[in-house]
Amino acid sequence: MEVHHHSPTARKKWTHYFWEFFMLFLAVTLGFLVENQREHYVEHQRERKYIRSLIADIKNDTAELNRNIRLRDTKSKQGDSLIRLLISGRYKEFGSNTYYLAGALRSIRFTNSDGTMQQLKNAGGLRLIRKQFIIDSVMKYDYLIKALILQVDRELESSNRYGDLTGEIFDVEVFYNMIDPTTGERAIRPNGNPQLLTNDRMTINKLALQATRVVSLQRLNLRTMNSLKAFSIRLIEFLQEEYHLSERLPGAHFDN
Repeated sequence: MEVHHHSPTARKKWTHYFWEFFMLFLAVTLGFLVENQREHYVEHQRERKYIRSLIADIKNDTAELNRNIRLRDTKSKQGDSLIRLLISGRYKEFGSNTYYLAGALRSIRFTNSDGTMQQLKNAGGLRLIRKQFIIDSVMKYDYLIKALILQVDRELESSNRYGDLTGEIFDVEVFYNMIDPTTGERAIRPNGNPQLLTNDRMTINKLALQATRVVSLQRLNLRTMNSLKAFSIRLIEFLQEEYHLSERLPGAHFDN
């Protein structure tokens, strides 16, 4: 019977196993690095998207600040004129002006665009911002906005108390006829020389005092808004420079 003998298989050298291991390790490492790089790229693009959206919100806030600044500057001057009329007693001679100025003195609401800021804080967006000094600047802006809103709320409360007092002194029928039907504002100056419901000095003085408080808070908010506007413009320029976003964003603009 013929027996076939198999020739022994040549044993692989240790260097062969080393190179197999090395190539496998290299492939895994490169795959990890590529995936890590891809994740960094995706997160960086998300970061830029957040910043673009934040800049748009800040520009909208700046436009709202400009509107509020213009209105408060006008309203505070009208308030000064009203207070002088009440204190001097000349409201009896200038009833039309008194009613017009009394109707114009009111608080102006400030509404900010905080959608992106809420996402940054509540949806983990802040972790995407890699530089701490950028986070610090953004959070300072958020703090200043919140502080302003609290001040505006105080002005609104004072304006409401002033409004309650006007109901005791001014004829509501005259106020009603002053309403502009297109805007809903008391913007129509009344005809003639309408008189107040009372000439009681203590009552008039109480109204003048409350009007003074409203005007004082308007001027305080006016200074705060001008300061915040300057900060917001610097922040926009800073973010655009850091992220190389020099283009104007659609829908975001400044009022002159």
